[in-house]
This record gives sequence, C-alpha cells and structure tokens, in this order.
Amino acid sequence: METKPTEHGFALGKFTDAYNVPCSIQESSKCANDDGESYIWLGCDELGLKQFMPNGNPAWRDVDLHEAFPAAEYFSHNTRMHLTQSQVRALLPQLQYFADHGTLKQ
Repeated sequence: METKPTEHGFALGKFTDAYNVPCSIQESSKCANDDGESYIWLGCDELGLKQFMPNGNPAWRDVDLHEAFPAAEYFSHNTRMHLTQSQVRALLPQLQYFADHGTLKQ
C-alpha cells in the first residue's frame, strides 16, 4: 500500500476490504499522549449503515439517514479506530498469527 500526505502533511494509506469498502490508515494529528506515544486512525471510511428486516426481501437494506430523519441537517459518524502505539503493538501478535494461520490464536 502506498501512502501519500494529507493536506495537513500526515501520511495516509488507502485500501479496500474484502467487501470492497474503502478503508484507510492515517497518522493522527493528535499530539503524543502522556507516555509519548503517537496515534493512528485505522478502519472503514464509509458508514455502511444497514437495517435488518426479518421477513424482508432482501433481509438487510441500506439505511438512508436523511430519509429516516428528514429534519436532521447533519450527521456525524466514526468508523475508524484511534489507536496508540501500545494498542497497535498489542494487536500485532494476533494479526501476525492470523496472517500465518488463518485463525486467531486462542
């Protein structure tokens, strides 16, 4: 994955997941925490809000927030994780195990 700088100079890498949903990994503008750790953003770039209809055809359908809440002008959503270096280090062994074996280590 190639990274490019954002308009504010932070590295940003874009990719798609197995469902072709746009995702990204990006350096965060948040200053280091009390332990001196930096942050990254990681996750989906789109909300992908769905509603389950038990007897529907299809059972899952996209939710249009403007249709559901016509009086609301703005919506905010967060689909990306804000991770510290320690949190990433804690995830790496599980991710590496999954990459090597196709399952999570129990």
